[in-house]
Amino acid sequence: MGGRNNKSSYPRSFSIAPNRPHLSTPQILLVKEAASPTCFSVYEARRRPLKVGIRRDLVAVLAASGTITIAEADLARALTHYTSAKGYLRELKAGWSRIDLGGNPAGVVTADEAERAAMRLSFIEEQKARQEGER
Repeated sequence: MGGRNNKSSYPRSFSIAPNRPHLSTPQILLVKEAASPTCFSVYEARRRPLKVGIRRDLVAVLAASGTITIAEADLARALTHYTSAKGYLRELKAGWSRIDLGGNPAGVVTADEAERAAMRLSFIEEQKARQEGER
């Protein structure tokens, strides 16, 4: 039992800024960069593979800061947006280091993860080429 179904270990929302209950994805990315500039980058070319489970670490850091309010779903959406970017997907190579919030090594990218990232990147590029062909 435990595991993923035990959501009591972290809050559903936490404080980010007074009177700002809903932040856009770019704003959340800026908050994340401010919370950990060595880990997150707004610029896709500077993104590095993140530690598996980094969302829990980020929730704990931001909750402890007591200065920001973001729904957990918004944070999850922002992380999905961040890790779905072409620049991030290009960095997922088998054996490359993942990093934690401090920018320290925290695991490696597996061959399976690298393969899924390459397939996703290929799909994104094919979709973009199709859209440009329709114009």
